[in-house]
Amino acid sequence: MRNNVKFNEKYTINYEDENNIAMPNELFTTLLDWKDNKQIKANHIPFTYAYLYYHTYLYRFVKYDIHVPSTSDIKVDLGYAKNYKPIDYIIKKDGLLDSEGITISTSDFPVIQEWKDENGMMYERVKISTLSSLNDEYHNFVHDWKKERNINLKQTIKYPVFAFFRDVTTYDESVVYEDSLYDGTFYFAENTTIIDIRVFEFCMNNKDLGVNGFYLYAYLKNQNYKYNDDFKATRIRMAKETGMSERTVQTYMNALREHNLVKAIYNMECFSLAIKDDRIPNTYVVNEHAEFSIEKVVYGKQVFITRKEHEEKYKEEIKVKESYKCDIALTFLPF
Repeated sequence: MRNNVKFNEKYTINYEDENNIAMPNELFTTLLDWKDNKQIKANHIPFTYAYLYYHTYLYRFVKYDIHVPSTSDIKVDLGYAKNYKPIDYIIKKDGLLDSEGITISTSDFPVIQEWKDENGMMYERVKISTLSSLNDEYHNFVHDWKKERNINLKQTIKYPVFAFFRDVTTYDESVVYEDSLYDGTFYFAENTTIIDIRVFEFCMNNKDLGVNGFYLYAYLKNQNYKYNDDFKATRIRMAKETGMSERTVQTYMNALREHNLVKAIYNMECFSLAIKDDRIPNTYVVNEHAEFSIEKVVYGKQVFITRKEHEEKYKEEIKVKESYKCDIALTFLPF
């Protein structure tokens, strides 16, 4: 196990009602764009995705009311040393996430989530109240709340802009918006990837997975939804679409399969370098958290055969294909 982070003990999670967070699908392409523009290092993409998921979860379910993690705490929870500096350019106040409008560093903590008004009538959408909305009427409460949690004046959290405003470029921090104007991922799940907090917990607590395994799982879940659980892809394609190296994709794909987060369906009887145009990529399907295995499981690997073995095994098929070949003079071609 990696950190043995007891999220349930730290944040008192109700897994029945506080399990899923919808992450915007455009985040995958945004991270790749940042890499291409040299705004972010490729190996920091998985960390950034996991960091955003973590803060979005804490904000949505008002977990700061129970525990307010420091930046060092979050680094440790995500598998890094508490004083690890190379990722600070991403998460610091006015760093990459803030400057790109994805997050806002704020000391206005969310403290109450409500589904009903004072008369017991259901709201159409969840209502999240922050300290600033309570300060005038409940000044003593706000003061005591901060004091009980040892929150100093410099301590901030991340406000996930996309969770309230899907197009983060439209958000103006100086404007007070009506709840009815919110169209972010807390309110609409279209074009999102919904990830259970138990997936996040499992990956962060497993030395074989961490942020890289979590990010790759999220990518695969997104592709599974897009292709109706029939996502076929090569390692080269997955590396291109995640920003990870081919070797990293292979390493963490193996780990995901060893712990049964992902299963592979081989669409070819065997693999050989002799196969060129007829290669069919594997199909990858994500499992739900109940199927995960702390202990490594043995999974079937695809059979590899040499060129000579392939030619011998499929010589009849090769002959048939060769028989369909013919030479046509260029003068007979219609273009």
